[in-house]
Amino acid sequence: TSANAIRNLNVKNKNKDKICFCVGAITEKITRQSGYLNTLSAGGTVNALKNLIINSDQINKNSNIAYFCGDNLSSDLDFELKREGLKIKKIVNYSSEKITDLNDENKKIIESHPPDTIFVYSSRSAQSFIEITKNHSLYPLMTGSIVMCISKKVAEFFKLDGWKKIEIFNP
Repeated sequence: TSANAIRNLNVKNKNKDKICFCVGAITEKITRQSGYLNTLSAGGTVNALKNLIINSDQINKNSNIAYFCGDNLSSDLDFELKREGLKIKKIVNYSSEKITDLNDENKKIIESHPPDTIFVYSSRSAQSFIEITKNHSLYPLMTGSIVMCISKKVAEFFKLDGWKKIEIFNP
């Protein structure tokens, strides 16, 4: 589903004709570079990916679906697809580490040039970002920026923290 999941995919006897549902265009490009020929891009959101899979004429209720992902997810795609009656196996093939600090050089850049827009792609990134801005006294500078979130779930972290300029990113 994601570029990181494809980058960490280690498959013996790769079937290059298997259909690969990709969350976005970058993931699809990386998937094709990895040798898979039958790819479909959902356009960049998990909800679009879910709808692409559900509405695909290339799978049915008897299809076995492998969902490759990391250890920290902003959506329960496997659960959503199971609710739709599909057979899906979630396979965690990489782990990620939460960023908790900011170096002095990057802090100076932010202080000199506060961003107009900030893109946030996961709940974990939202949590980490808010913590870093508070820990480095950047909070007043950053809360004036527009925060573009990949989902309502991600946006909720900023809303609960009092941020005002929050939008849901729609590719």
